[in-house]
Amino acid sequence: MNGIPKDRASLRRILFITQKCMPNKWKESLKQPEVQNKCPSVSYDEFMMADLVASLKDFSSQALRQGKLLHGCVISLGLEQHPILVPKMVTFYSTFNLLIDAHVVVDNSSILHPLPWNMLISLYVRNGLFAEALGAYKQMGSRGIRADNFTYSSVLKACGEMMDLGFGREVHKSINSSHEWSLFVHNALVSMYGKFGEMGVARQLFDEMPERDAVSWNTMISGYASKGMWEKAFEMFEKMQEEGVELNIITWNTIAGGCLRTGNFKGALELLSKMRTRGAHLDSVAMIIGLGACSHIGAIKLGKEIHGCAIRGGCDDYDNFRNALITMYSSHMDRSEEASFLFREMLLSGIEPNYAPGCAWVDVGSGFSPFLVGNTSNLKAKEIYPLLDGLTELMKDVGYVSGGEFCSEDEVIG
Repeated sequence: MNGIPKDRASLRRILFITQKCMPNKWKESLKQPEVQNKCPSVSYDEFMMADLVASLKDFSSQALRQGKLLHGCVISLGLEQHPILVPKMVTFYSTFNLLIDAHVVVDNSSILHPLPWNMLISLYVRNGLFAEALGAYKQMGSRGIRADNFTYSSVLKACGEMMDLGFGREVHKSINSSHEWSLFVHNALVSMYGKFGEMGVARQLFDEMPERDAVSWNTMISGYASKGMWEKAFEMFEKMQEEGVELNIITWNTIAGGCLRTGNFKGALELLSKMRTRGAHLDSVAMIIGLGACSHIGAIKLGKEIHGCAIRGGCDDYDNFRNALITMYSSHMDRSEEASFLFREMLLSGIEPNYAPGCAWVDVGSGFSPFLVGNTSNLKAKEIYPLLDGLTELMKDVGYVSGGEFCSEDEVIG
């Protein structure tokens, strides 16, 4: 095999010394490979070198030093082209998020299999380096390495995030001309065109798919939702249920959120009720949607039930959830005391307030009064603004320093 040193004794000495220097927890992860069963052309020592690299799994500086030492041994022994060691070294450097080192390993190899390049492209995508991912894909193609399903899924995601419609279409043509149909890849295509806002193309791809899974349906629903095409999203949701496709929490929340945005508050609450009936766990997003719907229709009793459910589920500490609670309670005159208590609790617990609660309500002692900062037409303006001054002092007492005065009406509305 190319790149394998003739001096096996040198390799064995390095393996022996390296294992002696390793902590016991790394040694325990090493397995005795059945070389003959795996690949007769690869020696026991080469498998051991690969397992040594793979065993460096923690994030300590000792593991990093040990891994770089092994990498040096790999290079000095002429194993930097080894088809087993190259992916192991990429995995090692990705563990420490050393992307440049991982790229150097892949760039210096002459392996024609797409695996190392797929790992590198995926690593760039996971770290939000989409331009680098597309650059690696182009470099891979220039070397005559054929992309596979895993390559295309990562590259299509990078195109969508970069909003590079032109290159996305080029990749699409490449898939059509040189690749057999794959559900995995076509879901990524639908997602990419959805990101571009090309919902007509996305829908055509979806309709032409010989098979679909939950990801296919959720991708279309999310695409319509992101463009505010709620009627289409609701239509897809109904068809999804008719097809008997399993619904997950993201689907439920997207559609319930759509009901909230389109003013169908009862519909949002009905969806949440169906979620519970079907055994779905209500997360913080679902509960915030429920509180929003309760606020609009004055369903305070149901809102209190959601509040209790959130406490039992440990969701009541989220800032967004508390803000939703304040809005709900303050929307009902008889519950302004609860809203006032929640706001003070947030303030005293160290949460820096934004302007939203102050722009919604204030308790003037004789009851709850909604207001908008900068609006002096409120009949209780003379009572409200002295209270705001007192609130400012309270905020300062607990250590919050405002970046400026309260915002004007134009700033609130804009």
